[in-house]
Amino acid sequence: MERLNTIKFKLIFDENCRLLNDQMHIINESCSCLYQSNNIKKLLEIILSVVNHLNPTVTHRVLTLDDLSKILDLKTSQTRIPIMNIVSKICIDHHSEIFDLKQNYKLILSASKIDLIAIKSEIEEMKQQFEQIQLWKNRFEENIEIQNKPNANARAPSTKSRAEQPFSPTDINILDDSYGSSTTGTGVIGKYDTRVTSAASSTDTSLTNPNEVFAQATLQAINGFRRRYEAPPLDLNDQLSEIAQRWAEQMASTGKLQHSPPEWRNLGRQTLGETYAASFQAELTGEKMVRKWMKEGKRYMFGYDGRKDTENFTQLVWRASQEIGAGRARSDDGNWWYGVVIFDPPGNIPNQYADNVHLPAEIK
Repeated sequence: MERLNTIKFKLIFDENCRLLNDQMHIINESCSCLYQSNNIKKLLEIILSVVNHLNPTVTHRVLTLDDLSKILDLKTSQTRIPIMNIVSKICIDHHSEIFDLKQNYKLILSASKIDLIAIKSEIEEMKQQFEQIQLWKNRFEENIEIQNKPNANARAPSTKSRAEQPFSPTDINILDDSYGSSTTGTGVIGKYDTRVTSAASSTDTSLTNPNEVFAQATLQAINGFRRRYEAPPLDLNDQLSEIAQRWAEQMASTGKLQHSPPEWRNLGRQTLGETYAASFQAELTGEKMVRKWMKEGKRYMFGYDGRKDTENFTQLVWRASQEIGAGRARSDDGNWWYGVVIFDPPGNIPNQYADNVHLPAEIK
């Protein structure tokens, strides 16, 4: 296949060939609907590579959902024509920096023998999925309910606990925007001797240690969200909570919001996953902290590796993770709260996102 940077052409799909700014997310949204289709994914990646290579400025060409119908799935099992061969045939005029794909549509048809009926059907399905995702995003903040498995050792409550009630935007106080997630390393996964198992139940009212209450509430919130993304529930581990608590206290002491050194969370097998958050004046509860991280899901492109601004979300719903520990501390002046969650096994492993971060069950 020819190298993309040797092909000198630009893609324009607007009727008046007008340039639009900051609209490349349209393609990302399309990819999020189509990530299970390898051919489409490969084609979109090629188009994005070409567009970004030939036009590295802040102004980009745009592919809309309607435009995709003209080039969707050029490489099919029936045609067996390499995509770049089609591109080469389109780019007859090597002296022209700009060409209109609409004018070359017949050439694409003859080169690829596209099944227009099949493409139209796939486009309609894609649009429906896209609309479902948009609907889900609009409801993201208003329609999240944490449901928990009953604790066999606890009495049934007479009324619903706060954690069983739906969240609303007013439930979440403003948190500081300095938060992050980082995981590195892979290795053989083992078990701890001090493992403490929780059934993701409502917070145990018998707990008197504030740190234990915070850890249980955090576990409960995370598992509630994980169920929506078809991820198995996590267990609470005392050793991991000790690590999280030590680092939360360290941040509260220094006032520096940052990741712990790898040696703090490397138990000889791998560097564990870590997420953290801070809140100014308002108490940082487990629910608030988890809710803040889950909002990153609006930006995540399902089926693809995550980005820095979505790593908290992807770590929370990472299917392969099994245990967590949580800790919280307050600064000496009482103004800042710091929270930390440690994950084992870690998430955010390159090339493993599609298997570990699934779409919410309600929009599949």
